[in-house]
Amino acid sequence: MLTSAKSGPNPLDRERLRGKLTNTVSHVSILGFAYKNVCDEPNYHMRKQMLKKDEQMNTPLQAIRSKCRWCCLDQLKEIELCRSEKSCPVWPLRFGKSVKGISPLKAIRTKCLDCVGDSPSEVKVCDQADGICALWPFRFGTNPNYSDATREACRQRRLNSLRKMAKLRADSDSNRTRAG
Repeated sequence: MLTSAKSGPNPLDRERLRGKLTNTVSHVSILGFAYKNVCDEPNYHMRKQMLKKDEQMNTPLQAIRSKCRWCCLDQLKEIELCRSEKSCPVWPLRFGKSVKGISPLKAIRTKCLDCVGDSPSEVKVCDQADGICALWPFRFGTNPNYSDATREACRQRRLNSLRKMAKLRADSDSNRTRAG
């Protein structure tokens, strides 16, 4: 039984030993401060298995949805009722659907920076690769499913379409000036 340096036996541990509480977190009390061991959480292994099931994800939106499911213990109603809109950068994307004006990769990058205390070097050495965080592959704000050649080809296609649109606008503007 765990004891607190100040107050004696922990009442939560007594209740857990009696079988009344099932979702409590194991605490170690040092000098009266409680520290939780994440691996002792009752839902830790369930969460890890849930993420392993989702390892085949191939889009940032699927990763965001999986992270939200993990955060809410796979309770879909909790995801719907989530009130973290001010503190979580991926909150608008929690349903796994795109939202106009919000880039999933930028939201993931912001979430990762927020998680490690706004330190890009800490994002680089993040140790959550063992299946705990669904956002880990996208932590740099890029999609690892695309090669550099594919990214460059997409960039060229976008540039070409922008050039065509600019040319069409210029042609339509010149036709208007001639007519008027």
